[in-house]
Amino acid sequence: MNESRNDSKLSGEPLEELAELNTRNDVITFLIWIGLIETGVYLLKSIGYGI
Repeated sequence: MNESRNDSKLSGEPLEELAELNTRNDVITFLIWIGLIETGVYLLKSIGYGI
């Protein structure tokens, strides 16, 4: 009985962890893109290309 209980835990938890990791990675990627865009806009403005 213990073995089957462990199997169900093993099959359920990694999927949830993967889903959490994927959403975390998406958020991090999103923030990085926003940061890059903001930096690019700032650099263009400082050079003189008004946006």
